[in-house]
Amino acid sequence: MSESVDRLKSIGAQKIYEDTHIALKHVHSVLDESFDGLAKVQFIGFISILEREYHLDLSELKERGLAHFQEQNQDEVDESGVFVTPKRSKNLTPLYVGAALVLIVIVALFNFLQTDEIPKTVQNNEIIQQAQKSIEKTVVPKNQQVELNTTLQQKQNAKQEEKQQVSQVLETRVVKIIPKNRLWIGYIDYESKKKKQLVTSTPLELDGSKEWLLSLGHGNIIVEIGDEKQELNKAQSVRFHYKDGILEPLSIAEFKKLNKGRLW
Repeated sequence: MSESVDRLKSIGAQKIYEDTHIALKHVHSVLDESFDGLAKVQFIGFISILEREYHLDLSELKERGLAHFQEQNQDEVDESGVFVTPKRSKNLTPLYVGAALVLIVIVALFNFLQTDEIPKTVQNNEIIQQAQKSIEKTVVPKNQQVELNTTLQQKQNAKQEEKQQVSQVLETRVVKIIPKNRLWIGYIDYESKKKKQLVTSTPLELDGSKEWLLSLGHGNIIVEIGDEKQELNKAQSVRFHYKDGILEPLSIAEFKKLNKGRLW
């Protein structure tokens, strides 16, 4: 275990939660390296927050986490049976060599028979028969071609389905900011740069499929993202960057950098 992880454990999960607003159960998951309860994008986001907050190098922990998600993903692919693993690599080079030989044979027969006294009908028949025999030896068997096409189609379908599932999760996710008392909220659509603001004591809901910059008059709030809930108790103003299900706290300098140098 690295010194950086030991340092985090000495700080304690509760203190880390209070400093970073990472859900307490996720802090425990990272410290205990129990990654099953985390999504890959969450894990990467948490590591980034911890490195910045405590000025630590958590590259070793990050590598172990990514290795876990890679292994988990591989297991899911193997168990699903979507991808067909070929028993051996098919070398298609002989096909091209065979095709070239067929062409040479046809040209040679044609030149030879042009000077022969055999009737043209016989010449043409012999050329056709020779070409057919050569082609039959080099063409990929039909069942192998069908298997190859099926495998490629299955891979394309699996990738398309995965994209659709990710898109559906983000489209149905809602970011809800619940003030404990009257609150000024400024929010910016990061892609379009459109900004809005309001003073409210009722929850504000934002589209979880978009990327947002948030500036709040105080941090005495509850934030809900899907099934995740975080509670903050800060009297001073706070700023956040939301993307792909992760709400990341920002310093003033970081907020201005993402907002083209503007505080709001």
